[in-house]
Amino acid sequence: MCKKKLLQGIVVDIIKTDEYRVDEEGNKWFKCIFIVELTRFSKRVREEIPIELRNTRVEVIRWCSYDWHFRKGVRITLTEEETDRVLRSLKL
Repeated sequence: MCKKKLLQGIVVDIIKTDEYRVDEEGNKWFKCIFIVELTRFSKRVREEIPIELRNTRVEVIRWCSYDWHFRKGVRITLTEEETDRVLRSLKL
């Protein structure tokens, strides 16, 4: 089984935009830009992140509704699509 490399990082800032959607339960979901400082690949990969990627800050777009979605200083794992987009944009 091939293990997909997923990037992990720390959320250093969150920019809440004015764009939002309302779901079927009436919750407002705001489009947010997360500023993430890359730290490593996910633990499953067992490979070190390239030195030129470490501490690089990237923007990730996520939809947020609840208080706990807006926490800074937490570790997040980027999705496959987010990881691919970041690696392509950094030409790696």
